[in-house]
Amino acid sequence: MDTTAADRAEVEPGAGKPAHWLDTAYAWFASRWPLFGEGWGDEPLLASADRGALFGPAPERATPSWGAPGRRGGLLVRDGTFPSPEGRLPDGVRTAHVRWISTAGPPARAVCLVLAGSREEGFRMRETIHLPLVRAGIDLVLLENPFSGLRRSAGQKSAAVRTVSDHLLLNLGMVQEARALLGWLGTTRYLHRAVAGYSMGGFMAALVAALTPEPLAVAALAAGTTPAPVFTQGLLSRSIDFHALGATVGGPDRARERLAALFGSADAVRLPAPVRPDTAVIVGCTADGYVSDANTHALHAHWPGSRERWLEAGHVSAVLTHRRALRQAVVDALARLDPAGATPP
Repeated sequence: MDTTAADRAEVEPGAGKPAHWLDTAYAWFASRWPLFGEGWGDEPLLASADRGALFGPAPERATPSWGAPGRRGGLLVRDGTFPSPEGRLPDGVRTAHVRWISTAGPPARAVCLVLAGSREEGFRMRETIHLPLVRAGIDLVLLENPFSGLRRSAGQKSAAVRTVSDHLLLNLGMVQEARALLGWLGTTRYLHRAVAGYSMGGFMAALVAALTPEPLAVAALAAGTTPAPVFTQGLLSRSIDFHALGATVGGPDRARERLAALFGSADAVRLPAPVRPDTAVIVGCTADGYVSDANTHALHAHWPGSRERWLEAGHVSAVLTHRRALRQAVVDALARLDPAGATPP
């Protein structure tokens, strides 16, 4: 498979490089809708994370109920729902919404489940980036995150999650729902499956791959092993009111430490590498103000045989200027799993 376009985008990590100006601007904009404005939330749930009791056995495979397919530019688009296997999600959030995009022609050999990023609502952003993959022979399945879009909880006024425990449930729901969807995809026409995501979606894709006992292609984009430093050290931390969180735990510094410990419990290095780590493409951005190059490199180091790729971009600018390289990561990951697969988009 020709990977020339992707290879041209590979550069060295950006240690010490300042954050891209778009990352800084977006962080200022997003801080107007702070995360965790209602505090820590469900303390028994947080206590289970402290004990490391996060990921249970693989859920039963999903059985989506699909609406009538629509057509868009020669592609088939189906929207469906299924009950989330994460039973602790509140009413109204527990119904998972999923979109399946394929060609109207011969069945594709491969399919990629693309997980959403933080505060991402709907499917438009992922379609903008990944839709050309369908015409290249890779069908898409897109999952709406809990507490987002059609899955906002009662009284939730924005995409900003209101409590820390809600965010933990969001992540647990993403992982369990992705595992259930991959189980369903394993019973369909596809010969090969991939899981991908950008930012938070990339972190969760890495966890899903590590928890799946069958070979998967993986494209972990602008992600690493753990979201803990993203929430406590990077630009995203500006959206968190540590003074409010600190009111019950002994101050903002203690709040920051507790949040790091909670989110650090979902660290890919605590899990074995996937069955086929050599089918993973891990992409970092050299001027990323959200995910450090050390965090990205740690995932590559933990997954022997994985491919590490660097883009001259920031966290925000990469989705605007490096879409082809992001798609190429999916193509290249599947190429390692299926050498007779699709051509680059």
